[in-house]
Amino acid sequence: MTHFPTDADGIVILGGATCTHTSIRAKLARAEEKNQGNVLSVQIETWHPSESRDSVVLRASEGLPYGKVMVANSAALFAAGFGLKLEVDNGQAPNHYHVEFGSDISDAAIDRFIECFGEPETNPAKGKK
Repeated sequence: MTHFPTDADGIVILGGATCTHTSIRAKLARAEEKNQGNVLSVQIETWHPSESRDSVVLRASEGLPYGKVMVANSAALFAAGFGLKLEVDNGQAPNHYHVEFGSDISDAAIDRFIECFGEPETNPAKGKK
């Protein structure tokens, strides 16, 4: 599988409006049950200098059913110690990635993950085709 380049500027979208220890642990447990490891699903698009943040968030949010999304920059996730691996084997969107926690799913690791994201925003792609 391909990893998102560490030198690229990427917009990372986490679907949903709840980003708590409980919700993150539940998502990690579901991934582990599917033998995916300690990962969380996100969608990522490269942010080119000529594009507005809003246009990249819109593109990265396409196909997500959630009314709210949370947005991070890929550099923040890399700086916090996470990997970003492309994961499209099961019919996922072409911009579907896994945030790789590795073996560290401690409260501190979850805090680092949550701190990468801003407050929930309205999903700009919701209801658009």
